[in-house]
Amino acid sequence: MNFKSDKRNLFISLILGSALLFGLSVFINLVPSNPLLGKNAMSQLAPQGFAFYSKSPSDDVLMIHESSPQINLPNASPHNIFGLSRHGRSQMIELGSIETDFPNSEWEPCKSEEECVEIANEQDPTIIDEEFKHLEHGEYILYYREPLNWYWREYEETSSFNARVIKVKII
Repeated sequence: MNFKSDKRNLFISLILGSALLFGLSVFINLVPSNPLLGKNAMSQLAPQGFAFYSKSPSDDVLMIHESSPQINLPNASPHNIFGLSRHGRSQMIELGSIETDFPNSEWEPCKSEEECVEIANEQDPTIIDEEFKHLEHGEYILYYREPLNWYWREYEETSSFNARVIKVKII
């Protein structure tokens, strides 16, 4: 038995196995949805998907007003240890789970961040009686807005956008 040839065979087997696994996962994602399951098999195993690659850049973005209590954003700031602390990211995930609880009829339309804040301040907050690991008790102003095209970034203060806002209170 030759140790060198065994090592080479193991290496080739690992490379071929990895390539086969990668090719299979790509193929499964390309296959249309299964009529019995309603989704393709990979979506059943990993329902969150790969948002970095598959999320449309023109989808609305969940935003939170800066006056909301104890929100640690942006994630790459010094108080988040330049992204090493996951606290701010965890807060946004918990806020995202909150926003799915509200139907579109409860969100008020607005055209700018200032208008969204004015509308939210006039609203009675929707009470949420849940325990969250990273969100503190208090009022939060959440709004969904369409992303601003990169070409207009320098005019963000004077640009209007389609948005919807809701005020929530975690007790």
